[in-house]
Amino acid sequence: GRQILGSARVILRQLGKAEAGVITVDDAAAASKSFANTVFNGDGVIIPESADDTAVQQVIREAFADRVRRIGGWFRECAWHDPDMDGADET
Repeated sequence: GRQILGSARVILRQLGKAEAGVITVDDAAAASKSFANTVFNGDGVIIPESADDTAVQQVIREAFADRVRRIGGWFRECAWHDPDMDGADET
């Protein structure tokens, strides 16, 4: 119950209704829209706008594009960074 209460309070605070005693279905729906427009909304997805550096933003865009359009290409190019992969410890 504490997590639900805490979540309700966060939602109400985000909506500018911190003093409200109840949360409505409309509040929850509005919160969903509100969180979708925030950079760090707790969903674990890193978006380009999460980074201040334009080069980092570009890397995020490329990784995301790879994930949704060309599965695997970008990640294969970065595979040598994984020390658990065969040959990664060879020079």
